[in-house]
Amino acid sequence: MNRISTSAITNSVTVEKNDGTFFFSNIRATIVLLVIFLHSALAYSTVSDRWWILADPQKTVMADIIAGALDIMLMSILFFIAGYFTLPSYTKCSSYQFLIKKLKNLMLPWLMSVLLLNPFLVNVIHYCNGNSNRSFLANTIVYYRNFLRVPLKIIQDRSESPFFFSHYHVWFLSLLFFFFIGFIVFRMISTRIKLRNMEAHSTGRFTTDVIALITLSSLGYFMFHAFFEDKWFVVSVVQFQVSRIVPYLVFFIFGIRSYEKGWLNKISCFRFPIISLFSATGFTLMYLTFYAYVNSSKSIVLCLMFSFLRYLLCTWYLLVFLRIGQKYFCRKTKFNIILTRNSFNVYIIHLNVTILFTLIFKGEAWLAPELKMILVFTFTAFSSYLITLFYDKIRNVKYLKKA
Repeated sequence: MNRISTSAITNSVTVEKNDGTFFFSNIRATIVLLVIFLHSALAYSTVSDRWWILADPQKTVMADIIAGALDIMLMSILFFIAGYFTLPSYTKCSSYQFLIKKLKNLMLPWLMSVLLLNPFLVNVIHYCNGNSNRSFLANTIVYYRNFLRVPLKIIQDRSESPFFFSHYHVWFLSLLFFFFIGFIVFRMISTRIKLRNMEAHSTGRFTTDVIALITLSSLGYFMFHAFFEDKWFVVSVVQFQVSRIVPYLVFFIFGIRSYEKGWLNKISCFRFPIISLFSATGFTLMYLTFYAYVNSSKSIVLCLMFSFLRYLLCTWYLLVFLRIGQKYFCRKTKFNIILTRNSFNVYIIHLNVTILFTLIFKGEAWLAPELKMILVFTFTAFSSYLITLFYDKIRNVKYLKKA
């Protein structure tokens, strides 16, 4: 984990050098904080009780609402941001250099997380669910061995138990790395068959691409969810929810096209982004209510409508976040520079910190679950940033001594 790893999500440190796009760093930092909030809420949700790492016996509907709402948009927006900065990063170096940079910025933090951080989560699951026959070291070795085994079932249902092999939150890093490999292959093929000139002269409209984004994401989610529901694809270094792979890829591609076509200026159509955000929140509550009906019904029409509403909301949130960032959060301050520079490292370590504080508050039955959730989020966010700042100071001292 190092400061340059911040570019693993934005793919370019120019975000921090150019005030015109600095709001992307603020959006990314906000999304990371919302991811912490999501993971704080899951311990107190009735929906995730059977499969989450650590479930508190006290539950609250508020946690269900927060988890359901944040689940709609967070990772898709991160894939969009990664896509947006792919081209400027790629054009500065060769394909080989680009690949090496992504190995360093994505797969190295992924590997360090798997080796050093995830064993803590594995052991918490075992000890808190009455399966503490093996030692910490034994559980860790079993976890490592899973990376070398081909699972009996590549598609796995993870909704009934927490005892499954998982990358936990760093699945995002390995999947994004393979998206970059796909991007490199596509660029190399397009260069050979002379498609790049055609792409440069293609006339795409912003509205058309937004409609395509919603349509393709909705149809992809609907089709894969019909066959695989919320099951996961699991093969050693790659894990993802099957039903969401198409939306993730489409949002990543939409990010690339947004940079290529210069579409950031087009989102000025949201004249009152704060009002738009509250409107999206209202429709999200309708979506969550609709979800209950879809679960109890196997109607194809209802499932298709649900998929469309999900990615309409996801796109709405994306555009509103971009507009709010452009309008209100494009200037640098000491505070948001600290937030943005450390957000990647915070993402890496936050889940361990979240589970630690969840464990601490688990025995405090006198606290309301809503208050526990807020306290876990607050302590996790604050502690995670303190840890990353402390790490940066140690690292800077070492560099100064070497100099």
